Amino acid sequence: ELAIIFDRPFRRGDAITYDKSAGTVEYIGMRSTRIRGANGEERVIGNKKLLDFEIVNNSRREYRRVIFTLGLVQTTPIETLEELPHLLKDIVEDHGQKFVRAGFTTFGAQSYDFDLEFDSPTAVFQDMYDARHSIGLAIIKRFDEEGIALAYPTQTGLTAEEAGMLQPKRRRAKKGD
Repeated sequence: ELAIIFDRPFRRGDAITYDKSAGTVEYIGMRSTRIRGANGEERVIGNKKLLDFEIVNNSRREYRRVIFTLGLVQTTPIETLEELPHLLKDIVEDHGQKFVRAGFTTFGAQSYDFDLEFDSPTAVFQDMYDARHSIGLAIIKRFDEEGIALAYPTQTGLTAEEAGMLQPKRRRAKKGD
């Protein structure tokens, strides 16, 4: 229990994540710690129990990483797919963020999937949130300008004849045949 006081994995005011919870440390006592949740709720957790979890101190981050998965329609020309990482890099850097990587990841059921990773250069959650928002909108705008379509779930309906499922009509035998 005293490990929190002596090891100081976090301090009052730090934003931490533990188990499936997150919040800002408000008080560290000998037996328990009070954490204010993102929705304003106060959580009190025993220090012994808190130490059973991996604790991530978000206030000591150097940056926050954002990952977008973009699904492009499967009719996208190969030249566009080849240029996509460069286009995404330009968008990220135009917004003052640090481009990490972008590229093809998988053949989706209805799309060619690409990941974009970039870093917001501070630990401040709101900075990352704002960058994610503005870059997401910039991607949509640029894709619209370039005629690049994002995939969405689709179904193609075929008639039985188009699907090759229609059986030829059988002629009924007449009496005397």
